Amino acid sequence: MFIWGNDTYIYLASGRDSYDNHVYQFPMVTAGYWTPARTADLLSSWEDSPPPVIVETPATVAMLRPQPDPPLPPNYDTLDPLRAFVRAHYRLAATFGFSGDFEDVYVRVPPG
Repeated sequence: MFIWGNDTYIYLASGRDSYDNHVYQFPMVTAGYWTPARTADLLSSWEDSPPPVIVETPATVAMLRPQPDPPLPPNYDTLDPLRAFVRAHYRLAATFGFSGDFEDVYVRVPPG
């Protein structure tokens, strides 16, 4: 599974490893570390072998949930191609949470 957001404790709680080496979303939205080319590299690996499950947890930069208004730092965001990939290949399967902190679980839609 791939966790997007600040609640990466889910890896520990579930006993599962991160899908790839991106355990935490903060580097992916940090200028000077992440680039559009890194987004393209990530998508290339996902096209060959996409994660079966994506969990979006509360984050300063959301994946598919509405962005905070006003935006919270960091606001360097080159991940629109990743969002488009998720929208095209995944469906929302469940939402869990309380007190405004929700986790959305997306599952891969079979090709075809």
